Amino acid sequence: ELKHKPKKKNRHCCNMRKVPELQTCCGFVSLRSGSKLFGFISLIGSLFICLECACAIILFHVHPQFITTAVGALAVELLVHIVHSVTSVFLLLGVYQDKPNLMFWWLITAVLIFVLEAFLLPSLLIRALTLFVSFDQDYKMICITLLMTIDDVYGWLVVHSYHRKLTAQGTDVV
Repeated sequence: ELKHKPKKKNRHCCNMRKVPELQTCCGFVSLRSGSKLFGFISLIGSLFICLECACAIILFHVHPQFITTAVGALAVELLVHIVHSVTSVFLLLGVYQDKPNLMFWWLITAVLIFVLEAFLLPSLLIRALTLFVSFDQDYKMICITLLMTIDDVYGWLVVHSYHRKLTAQGTDVV
């Protein structure tokens, strides 16, 4: 009599096996070193954005009819980047201690940051800026957002690949 072994359920809610995996970061750096690099970039970037948003909320000078929307968008971005800063610390701890379960939460917040940067926040801020600055400056902001998005996607792929490498080795111990 053949017994059917039940498939192991994926520990995480999403099956990410179809996402491409990298072998190295930038073609010559190990995934571990690349994950450290993107962890530090993520942490410093999120902390800088938190500081920038907090200062902008405090010192915001626009027409009264736009202040609620602008401060609301900045408050959402501030909250998201505070959470992302915390998960960046977890990412770095996970990389240094070879614990992929600590890295997982950064992968989730990085996707949220990508969606916010690519679709929601730049469009709100660009709409607000078009009332006060020339189109040339809006174009620069769009280009910067595009570069940040490319960095986010590549960084996510590096960390995801290292996370998968660690989980395949069975080092997922808290």
